[in-house]
Amino acid sequence: MSSGGREEYVETCRQSNQAVKDHLPCAWQYLRRRKQGKVGLVLAVLMGDSAVLGWSLCNTSSGDRFDPEVGFQKAYRRALEAFQKGTGVQAPPGLPHSLRAVWGTLSARAGQWAPRGVFLSLSEHEVGGEGGEETAGS
Repeated sequence: MSSGGREEYVETCRQSNQAVKDHLPCAWQYLRRRKQGKVGLVLAVLMGDSAVLGWSLCNTSSGDRFDPEVGFQKAYRRALEAFQKGTGVQAPPGLPHSLRAVWGTLSARAGQWAPRGVFLSLSEHEVGGEGGEETAGS
């Protein structure tokens, strides 16, 4: 993808992500690595009375760099697929091992959020230091 095409794609993702954040309660947790910074994220979204999760992980071994806007968009698409399949917070078979701790923490919290329709705060200590930043929007 050309530099201009990539910038347009990232801007499209940013606008789409803002629409999601404005209309659906959601929370996400970044996966960080010491030397590389943010490399992935797990997203929890409340859709109706159910919570669904999606994920995104950058392939850093091939030289890719994580873009939070593109990562959010990919995680949201996976969350939509989970909603359509009815799998909710169950970890999908292809979930990368490095995201399992973050997934487990958010899926446990999502079980508490769904009945209330609200998001509870998530501290860095609850993800064992794997993530490091949690942001919630409603």
